[in-house]
Amino acid sequence: LLEEKITCLLKSLPKRQRKKLVPLPDTARECLEGISGQPGPLLDCLGEFLQRRYGIEVSGHNWDEEKIPQHLRMNIRVINDDGQCIARGRDLDSLRKDLSEQASEVFTVPDAHPVNRSGLTDWNFSDLPEQVEIEINGSCLTGYPALIDETDSVAIRTLDTRAQAEYESIQGLRRLLMFRLAKDLKYLRKHLPHIEQIRMLYSGIGSGDALMEDLIRLILDRVFIEDHPLPRERQAFEALIENGIVNLVSEGNRVTELVYGIMCQYRDIRSALADMHDRAVAEVTGDINGQLESLVFDGFLGETPVKWLQHYPRYLSAIERRIEKLEYSAAGELQRIREVQQFEKIYAGFVPAGKATESIHPEVEHLRWMIQEYRVSLFAQELKTHIPVSAKRLEKQIEKIRQS
Repeated sequence: LLEEKITCLLKSLPKRQRKKLVPLPDTARECLEGISGQPGPLLDCLGEFLQRRYGIEVSGHNWDEEKIPQHLRMNIRVINDDGQCIARGRDLDSLRKDLSEQASEVFTVPDAHPVNRSGLTDWNFSDLPEQVEIEINGSCLTGYPALIDETDSVAIRTLDTRAQAEYESIQGLRRLLMFRLAKDLKYLRKHLPHIEQIRMLYSGIGSGDALMEDLIRLILDRVFIEDHPLPRERQAFEALIENGIVNLVSEGNRVTELVYGIMCQYRDIRSALADMHDRAVAEVTGDINGQLESLVFDGFLGETPVKWLQHYPRYLSAIERRIEKLEYSAAGELQRIREVQQFEKIYAGFVPAGKATESIHPEVEHLRWMIQEYRVSLFAQELKTHIPVSAKRLEKQIEKIRQS
């Protein structure tokens, strides 16, 4: 079966690599002999062998494991403390999801731990511990208390993973700040610059009211959350407010000016694209439209941290430069488009449909911005990148995500 599996893996490679390995059944047999007894994951061993024997460099994202038939995939069984099989299957991600949901149901019961509370509109409780121990059916499990945003109030619930607890706590902390700073935020809403112009520029994309709320959340994040540790006791919460409140208006103005500039650039690019009707550049303009839609969309302020939003002017300037050079560089663009789109396709596969960007694994989120920086390096190198980026670095980031 292993030889058959290797054959399927070779068939899944891109054509430019696959054609160097025909006939595939013979190559699969040779691969099996070459990696026999070699320690390590199968794909790593195959990649090393193909590099050594054929001089073909195969990265992790080149393999398409979805093309492997079910009968050739590893059969996984999950055993409990009593030695009983509680789950089995050939899809590891599905098993993880199912078992995670079961664990979450146990932890989020309101009385699962005394730390759990409901109906909070201020930090009128003691501490928010990083973790607690919960005894369930004679087993001691570790839970992670989190602040949960319930819109009209905040709750404390114990979750089963630290990452999810940290994500939820940021949403809950932001809601507590909104309750405490209601008067300050009311003033801010009335005095932020360019608000009506921003609403007008955004009108073809989404709701102006929703944009306003996302803008307020973005300002709160910039002043109180980004670069600040999550407060875990009342004293730290009060200190966070005291130290940040003096910067609320100035940072609010700065962030709003940034958003206004972004929306003006977006309008100008859309206008330039609307004037381009040459079919010869249709693929290029299609790619540019795709990038624009990945940057500016309904709710984009709620899914873009300020630390990356501040690079939008450069990303949009790179698009403007690209359009200016299009009449004499369209042919050379096609290869670069294919190069970046292969990474965008992989990124899309890491992002479950309908999942908020903030709840995505940090390494996946970083890949999103690496790809934007990679576009700058490919299409407007003179603008320089914020971080070192290359195809090799993107491949390493993808491998890092797959192994996490």
